[in-house]
Amino acid sequence: MEIIAKWSKPINLIENTSEDQIFSIDQEIPNDPGCYVFFNQHGNSFAILYIGKAKNLKARFKHQTNNLNLIKGIKDSLNEKVILLHN
Repeated sequence: MEIIAKWSKPINLIENTSEDQIFSIDQEIPNDPGCYVFFNQHGNSFAILYIGKAKNLKARFKHQTNNLNLIKGIKDSLNEKVILLHN
């Protein structure tokens, strides 16, 4: 079996000053099902922080950015930046 995935361009997470949401985005995420990866970029290398799947990427991402334990853990691991990929 061969599985082929096409990933979108990375979406930058923008740090919020709001107490109830650590990150937001400035791009639209589709309502499609798919997988997503939070990762940290170090120059040309990438470190995966979290992998997930969703029936609705937009709804799932909204839920994830309100998951303070997950997002705070991701934020605390940052060295440079975090971006979101979805297929």
